[in-house]
Amino acid sequence: MTGGFEWSAIFPDYTMGNMPEWFGYILCGLVGAAITVILFKVIAASMKEKTDYSLR
Repeated sequence: MTGGFEWSAIFPDYTMGNMPEWFGYILCGLVGAAITVILFKVIAASMKEKTDYSLR
C-alpha cells in the first residue's frame, strides 16, 4: 500500500446536497442504526440453529 488508503464517506460532514445540516445529522444516525440492525440480522440468520438439550 504505497499509495495509502482512501475512505469515501456516505455523508461527508453530515451534509448531502442542499439539505440542512441538522437534517443530515439525523439522517446519518438513522442510516447508521439501520445498517447495524441489518448487519446483525444477516449474521443471526447465517448462524446455525442451536440444539435445545433442556429437559421438558
